[in-house]
Amino acid sequence: MGNNESTARRERDSDMSNLLAQFNDSELQRLDLRSKNLSDIPEEITQLKKLVWLNLPNNLLTSLPDHLFTLTNLKTLRLLGNHLSSLPPAIASLKFLSSLDLSKNDFIEVGDTIGELTSLTDLNFHWNIIQTVRHAGVSKGATID
Repeated sequence: MGNNESTARRERDSDMSNLLAQFNDSELQRLDLRSKNLSDIPEEITQLKKLVWLNLPNNLLTSLPDHLFTLTNLKTLRLLGNHLSSLPPAIASLKFLSSLDLSKNDFIEVGDTIGELTSLTDLNFHWNIIQTVRHAGVSKGATID
């Protein structure tokens, strides 16, 4: 990565952190960060304790930071169009998560972690090349695409 590209990414990440810091302890319940070229999710997002819907499609995410999973009121998490290939065990702390969109990522396996999301009713892996499904016990009546 060239110096100009690296500098631009740092500035963009700093701008996003500053924006999220303005919402400290807010009543914000829905946040749309689609197509922002985010390579990481700023830690300031943890201040949005009432967030129930988070939209992060078409970014540059390759992993999910642990601080994301402190947003325990999340019901919908949209991560389509990133570069994710696995979910960390910490996602199980999202006890109210009912809709998870992981389409258009780099998943080749559905692991046990999905089975720990007991409120999950809508799971989307569309446009991934799933080769293995390990005990992905999702809620009875859940829709998986």
